[in-house]
Amino acid sequence: MQSAAMKIDTRFIRSGEKGIPDGLFLKYNPDRIVWIEVKKKNGQVSSNQKLWHAAEMRMGATVLVIRDIDDLKAWLRNESG
Repeated sequence: MQSAAMKIDTRFIRSGEKGIPDGLFLKYNPDRIVWIEVKKKNGQVSSNQKLWHAAEMRMGATVLVIRDIDDLKAWLRNESG
């Protein structure tokens, strides 16, 4: 699953909910849902994203904000023990 935005003329058309992370990644474990928000080095998490992330975490999901591939690699290393 991925959110998307497309510019048509002078306006943006978006899919998904406001604040939804960029990607949903499921491990082969029904109890584990991982949402990944991809940001540039200086990118900010919007208020809608913060609300969305908090709601998902309250339901037990993991929400990552990744700024570069090393962030993801570090999380994966930590997960694999």
